[in-house]
This record gives sequence, C-alpha cells and structure tokens, in this order.
Amino acid sequence: MQLGGQGLRQARGIASTIGDLVGAGRPGRASRAAAAAGGKAGGLVKQGIQVAVKGGAGIGKLAGSLFGLARAAIPAVITGVRMIGTALMSNPIGLIIGGIALAAELIIKFWQPIKGFFTGLWDGVKSIFVTTWEWIKGSFLNVYPLGLLIKHWDAIAGFFGELWQGI
Repeated sequence: MQLGGQGLRQARGIASTIGDLVGAGRPGRASRAAAAAGGKAGGLVKQGIQVAVKGGAGIGKLAGSLFGLARAAIPAVITGVRMIGTALMSNPIGLIIGGIALAAELIIKFWQPIKGFFTGLWDGVKSIFVTTWEWIKGSFLNVYPLGLLIKHWDAIAGFFGELWQGI
C-alpha cells in the first residue's frame, strides 16, 4: 500500500511538471518533461518489482504492486497526454491541423445536406451552360455560312445524290 501512495505522489509530480511547462507557454520543452515523466514511471515499475522480490511473496505481491502502480500512473499518463495536446493546440500549426480535423468531422457528419446543396448548385450551373450552348449553336447554324451548310446538309446531299443518279 505504501508503494501506491508513493507512486501517486510521483505521478502527481509528473503531471505537475508537464502542467508547469505547458502553462508557462513553453510547449517546446514538453518533450523533455515527457522524457522525465517516462524516467519516473520506469522508476516506479522498478520499485514495484523490487518490493515483490524482497517480500518473497511472489506473484501475488507483484500483481498487487503493479495494480497499485497502474492505479496511480494511468491518471497521470492521461493528464500528461491532455497537457501535450494542449501544448500542440497552442501554436499556429496545431491550430491549423485541429481546424482541418474539425472541418473533416463536420463534413462527414453533415454530408447529406452538403451533398444536396452542391447537387442543386451544379444543376443550376449546368442548366445555364446548356441554355447558353443551345443559343450559341442556334446562332451559329442560322447566321454563318458553315452553320447554314451544316443545318441543311441532308437537303444538299439529297440534291447532289439525285443529280449524280441522273448522269
């Protein structure tokens, strides 16, 4: 039980160190704090194994020590991860990445309304282009000589076909 209390104090120290670094606006130093936290956690595991071996009680004491260690260390690790996340979000690159992730989540969540909006927008643009193309095509076929030739090609081909058969 003593190990669990000591481990809890050390885990709180780890979280406090990381919190001090993040809170002071020095996220660049958070990696050193994380390394220090890893060293303290490794020391806790070593202490747990030493207690179990010295006590001679074997697996039962080792398991009890490790469960006590886990009970103390897991909240500290969660707090550390949250602090590192806060440090990452406190600089412009982290904010941009977070914004992109948020935008992607919102697009996925509201895909059907977004799809409906862009489908309607495309249908409107398409109808404008189709109407414009038909007007250009009609103007070309009715005004320019090549257009008149294309428009009346069947009649012209029929005339010359009959003329050729008469020879």
